[in-house]
Amino acid sequence: KAWGNGGFELSEKAMGLRFKGASFDDNEIGRGTIQAQNICLLAKFGNGGTITATPTRSCAGRSLSGAAKQVHWYGFCRKGDASKASCCSNAELLKSGFDWSKFAQGNSCGGDSDTDRVLGQIECAFT
Repeated sequence: KAWGNGGFELSEKAMGLRFKGASFDDNEIGRGTIQAQNICLLAKFGNGGTITATPTRSCAGRSLSGAAKQVHWYGFCRKGDASKASCCSNAELLKSGFDWSKFAQGNSCGGDSDTDRVLGQIECAFT
């Protein structure tokens, strides 16, 4: 569903939203989180894309109940944690040319087999 200023909502109610087979961390996915804003950048500009708009703090995701838990991209770190910027999708806003597939999967920068509820919906707004 498209909104004004290039915003949109994406949802997938059966299997959830994913990138390269993995879903997104069910922690730090609420309104205003860096991870929600970064998922919006990925959805709008594509992996490695040139970012030409800034996501707002009204970006928000919701987990899907009922679907099987899945491997997920690591996003359960503190906003501004520079030591995890290369492995955690909630550390800082993405820059043009980013490669999402370099983020770790699971619950640590080293990667692990943790599974989470899948992301069912993401709302994206931009300035």
